[in-house]
Amino acid sequence: RLLPVGDATFGVGDRQRALPGSGRSAPAVVSAAPSAVDEVLWSGPLVRVLIRRTDGSVTLRTAKGVRLWAVSGRLGRSLRAGRELGRMPAGRKVSAAIFGDTGVRCGDWATSLRAIVIRPETPGAAAVWVGDRRYRGEVRVLRSGQRELAVVNAVPLEAYVATVVDSEMPATFPSAARRAQAVAARTYVLSRMVEANGHPDFDVYDDARSQRYLGFQYRAGERVLAGETSAGRAAARQTEGVVCVRNGQLLRTYYSAVCGGRTTRGAAVFRDAAALVSVPCTWCRAAALYRWHRRVALTEASRDLAEWARARGADGELQDVTLVDPDHVSDRQAVPTVRVRFSHGQIDVSAADFRRLMPTLLPSPFFLVHREGTALVFDGRGSGHGVGLCQWGAAGLAKAGRTTRQILQYYYPRAALIRLTW
Repeated sequence: RLLPVGDATFGVGDRQRALPGSGRSAPAVVSAAPSAVDEVLWSGPLVRVLIRRTDGSVTLRTAKGVRLWAVSGRLGRSLRAGRELGRMPAGRKVSAAIFGDTGVRCGDWATSLRAIVIRPETPGAAAVWVGDRRYRGEVRVLRSGQRELAVVNAVPLEAYVATVVDSEMPATFPSAARRAQAVAARTYVLSRMVEANGHPDFDVYDDARSQRYLGFQYRAGERVLAGETSAGRAAARQTEGVVCVRNGQLLRTYYSAVCGGRTTRGAAVFRDAAALVSVPCTWCRAAALYRWHRRVALTEASRDLAEWARARGADGELQDVTLVDPDHVSDRQAVPTVRVRFSHGQIDVSAADFRRLMPTLLPSPFFLVHREGTALVFDGRGSGHGVGLCQWGAAGLAKAGRTTRQILQYYYPRAALIRLTW
């Protein structure tokens, strides 16, 4: 059944307590919104976001008072009590690192247990800086492997969604597009959380491997910028609990910045995206990367690719780069295959993998390429993998008067919208 969706807000619609496709009840939730924090959506299951992994140390600073707890075993999505270690007031700067054979250290406190959990004294407060980012909720410093330290931010779902909206989509985009982004982000993270083979300590990364999540605030040079805004909170609140499902299962709602004229068939890029089909999209024409042109000297490209080529049995100077199947640049039924020819040998590689070898040069894997004298010339379309919702396309649709529901159903055909309650 489809959830009634208006242009300004979502209706109440169908309510469902179990996560679609999980066969079980929703994870533990935070019980209530903290009254001391204005406009924070403090509801839904805890999302565990990996924000740092290192074999060294991590610098933490307190923006507000916190309490530290030593916790053993697996840290799931519930708030576990553990053993209280002490209190840190606002303004403290400490270093966290591994301790002994099994434990961790944080400032003056050390434990042989697996983790130290840092909790704000005021629930919901953005109390801890980890490096250049400040976070709401719980910060978990835990032992991950023999010599590795992991830092995980555990934050309620709707607060997480609010930050992802601001991290992933410009504030200048229309509200209907940002609400669509909120639904896509919520559905994506919940689909990760119900995976049986998920990581025991975290659900998602804080970058493009999952979704960009900048925290409450972040530093850019000398400036402190908002990672979470009132507009992001509004997008999360107005779509609270709404997800995309198909045949009773949560969709894996991938999205990218600019599709460049047509979205990509999901199965061409991701094994878990067979339900996402390719659709035409001219709504992203306003994006700077709708079409792009790049030029690189053969000698420079040869240096960048030399080690990669030798590991695959090719050697010598780069001679040419061509496409085996150029039709896929426009039909988006598959990712094109790139043929890279050297003085001694040639290599056929997916355009997506080739792009990773030159990430600053190629915004997407959908490009035509030819040799022009001593240079390679690339003419491409879009930015990102192109699967699912096109963010610039969503903005274009919203400007043309489409509602949030219409945007979502354009990029995720035959998807139903339901609202989950916790």
